[in-house]
Amino acid sequence: MGSRGAAGWGWDSALPYFRKWSVTWISMAPGDGPLHGKDGRIPIRRIPRDHWCPHACATAAAFEQAGSRFLPDQNGVWQDGYFPVTISNQNEQRPPPRPATWTEPRGRGRTWTINTDTTVRALLFDGSVCVGIRATVGGRRSSIAGGR
Repeated sequence: MGSRGAAGWGWDSALPYFRKWSVTWISMAPGDGPLHGKDGRIPIRRIPRDHWCPHACATAAAFEQAGSRFLPDQNGVWQDGYFPVTISNQNEQRPPPRPATWTEPRGRGRTWTINTDTTVRALLFDGSVCVGIRATVGGRRSSIAGGR
């Protein structure tokens, strides 16, 4: 990844943060492992095979006919096959995105600004700290400064 400007953002360096902040497995089948988060903000689980919809069952049958094997854990070591669907769903409800993706602004008077119809073009850095972005917002190019 370093050749594309993402030095330090390889699999080994990003996985611990993904596990810590991103996901929490609420049903572990089959078992726990180093690729499964337990402390993240997004609860995820697998749909057991006996709860698959007819479309998923037909897709699995087609994979089996084609010689693909069933992988009980898509988050295991990389290999070819098909696996149960993993969803973000707890108590039969999808969790809201806010607790999963946002943290509260620090300091008095700080507020969030949500820009829709926005494409980030570049991150702006002061040393190793990202201090803003260059973006196209509603068709207009813009620079947006962050705070420290």
